Amino acid sequence: MLLSPLFLRAAGGRASAWAAVGDLEQRLRAALDEGGARWPGVQLVPESFIPYLAARVASGPAPDALAAAHVQDLYLACACGRGDDAAVAAFERELLAPVAALAVRASDPGGFADELKQGLRLRLLVASPTAPARIVQYDGRGPLGGWVRVAAARLATNLRSVQRTHLPLGGDADAALAAGVPDPELAFLKTHYRKEFEVAFRSVLQALSDRDANLLRLHYLEGASPVALAGAYQVAPRTVYHWIAETRRSILEAVRRQLSDRLAITPAEFENLLTLVQSQLDLSIHRFLNERE
Repeated sequence: MLLSPLFLRAAGGRASAWAAVGDLEQRLRAALDEGGARWPGVQLVPESFIPYLAARVASGPAPDALAAAHVQDLYLACACGRGDDAAVAAFERELLAPVAALAVRASDPGGFADELKQGLRLRLLVASPTAPARIVQYDGRGPLGGWVRVAAARLATNLRSVQRTHLPLGGDADAALAAGVPDPELAFLKTHYRKEFEVAFRSVLQALSDRDANLLRLHYLEGASPVALAGAYQVAPRTVYHWIAETRRSILEAVRRQLSDRLAITPAEFENLLTLVQSQLDLSIHRFLNERE
């Protein structure tokens, strides 16, 4: 199969500039071979990878853009975006775990590393009903590891900011308030409705199915990655990602229903309360599961 027609069709308005590259076919074959050699368990057909590659390099000067692109990393990102199990496992092993570890500080609370890794998994590898996984936004202009480090640093900063202004369920409200909370309304909500949240949250966790409870225990308390869990449950890693994401959504929705029935507060106050629980959901799951054990 010729690769250059696949590339040129995807290049769109820049196709004529790239068509003048005499060794384009050879360059594309080298890129495909490099990706397969770097990630031996990951297999992409040319019809998937070559248009993907073109979409990310064809806007640059031919042929320099292709020579400068990190084609091995683009190969992995393309496969992850397509939900390839081997690619997801490689991403977890070689990029996500070490990058998340680098972003964690000694001063971060227990469970922070797990929350950071879970947040990165959901942000980068899980597609929404209306958008592909964010991993496909990686353009190959720098190393994929650097791109993931930037995402990890941003998420870690956001999580720390949330911890300074939001109280984790089951935490010490007085200590949090003593440290200073910039929003007086949030401080009020934390003080007055913390118990209601704890009761609702514990009730929801107790009502989880055996599979969901065991999945959360293995993931949050024992640190099992979705790839490892996929082997235990004999399903694809992307299935485990979706199980975890769906369980988190179910917990939030169940807490929402319980609090809606229980509290006589304004809609604005109720939304602020939901913001508090959502912002610390992973740490709260970890804490309450630990208590349950």
